[in-house]
Amino acid sequence: MSGLTKIQTDFQSYVLEGGDDALQHVVGSARGSAEQRLDVYYQAYRLRLLEVIGSNYPGLKGMLSGEEFIAVCYAYIDKYPSTQPSIRWFGSYLADFLEETQADHPHWAEMACFDRVRDKAFDAADVNAVTVERLAGLAANAWSGLRFEFQPSVQKLDLLWNVCDIWRAVRKDEPMPEPELLAERTTVAVWRLDLTVCWRSMPGDEAAALVAAMNNQSFSDVCAGLCDWHDESEVPARGAGILKQWVTDGLIGRLVL
Repeated sequence: MSGLTKIQTDFQSYVLEGGDDALQHVVGSARGSAEQRLDVYYQAYRLRLLEVIGSNYPGLKGMLSGEEFIAVCYAYIDKYPSTQPSIRWFGSYLADFLEETQADHPHWAEMACFDRVRDKAFDAADVNAVTVERLAGLAANAWSGLRFEFQPSVQKLDLLWNVCDIWRAVRKDEPMPEPELLAERTTVAVWRLDLTVCWRSMPGDEAAALVAAMNNQSFSDVCAGLCDWHDESEVPARGAGILKQWVTDGLIGRLVL
């Protein structure tokens, strides 16, 4: 290993993990010891990662106190050092980390999941959405076997806590509601419309229909599943209403005939 390569390797190791090997390459001065001078780079790197987590997880950052957020982030940085060339993906394991380490605060992990799903929706590929006019133009015999390809940005998240209300308050800089368990598990759909990330909660029948449709079931099969929720006579209207809502929201990228 050349002298320059050794210096670079030792310096990188110090910034990422600490250690003493880099000290041999640094000279102290009246303004600071070798340890102090190196520590500037070590702390700056960690502060940059802290900044990235705060940017990518605004809901979590807003929900926690400053001290809680810093402690969580530094613990995460220690366990999951950055390994990707793009800093965009740093923090990918944060929700799992919180679930493992913060069992007394399960809403923290849920908020991290919500933040992460929003990021994934924003990063997804662009696809033109199916229009209501396209849906209305289908032949009558096409509906039974109709299947759907959803926009790449469409994400589904099941929540137990009121993290959406907390996120909205953080975003609007309004007083946050206290974390509360929802009356029942709620499915939230998240997607991107142009450059805006949208979301809404879904009633149970629509959530079940979405799961079925995203699993490549036909419209006929989706409607059959709605019979678990509604009287058979009500299913055609309900199925058509759900489908129209998906198209209006811009969730569907392609109709598969």
